[in-house]
Amino acid sequence: MIPDHHYAHWDAAYVLCALSDPEDREYEAHLATCSACWRVVAQLEPLPALLALLGDEPDAAPVEPAPLAALATAARRSRRRRSALLVAVAAATALLAGVAGSAVVTMLSTTSVEAAAVPVDLRPVGSSGVRADVSLTSEEWGTRLAWDCSYPADVAAGHRYELVAVDAHGVRRVVGTWIGDGRPTAGLTATTALSLDEIVRVELSSAISGRLLAAADL
Repeated sequence: MIPDHHYAHWDAAYVLCALSDPEDREYEAHLATCSACWRVVAQLEPLPALLALLGDEPDAAPVEPAPLAALATAARRSRRRRSALLVAVAAATALLAGVAGSAVVTMLSTTSVEAAAVPVDLRPVGSSGVRADVSLTSEEWGTRLAWDCSYPADVAAGHRYELVAVDAHGVRRVVGTWIGDGRPTAGLTATTALSLDEIVRVELSSAISGRLLAAADL
């Protein structure tokens, strides 16, 4: 909901420090009582960080203050919060395109693109006939694993299996266990605190006998 009062045009100018000192104090007092305006200010908060990238470029040309003033003026005159946000983002992007375009593209791509999964094909060891297709995805807290598994036609139902991640020191960590019924198993998932860079090998073993059934090096 867009509030119907004159403060509706102050949000972007406030975030960009374009208000006068009396206006700044007046608007902060208003924010303390208006949750709608506060939410819009929170949406506009990334703008100063984008503009700050200009100062991080050692070879960047000096930036004239006129675009920033024009941005504040456009924001003040905007009658809709969404319009103010679009104007501010467009102006900030235009400013950065000439001096820090690559930095902006990198920042946006790293925050909006999900990490790509690394596929690993676990091949049968010896005559086991067991195979698994595993995908490993790097996460901030470690690694997420998802896999499908197939078994030979004569495998006994009710057997327990385990998926193991091995690090560079040869330490084996069981990341998941399941019971097979002889039919292909799909959609299995597990997680580990090991980072993707720390995992050098993935193994599939019998949880009962410990026999290695399938494996692959990363």
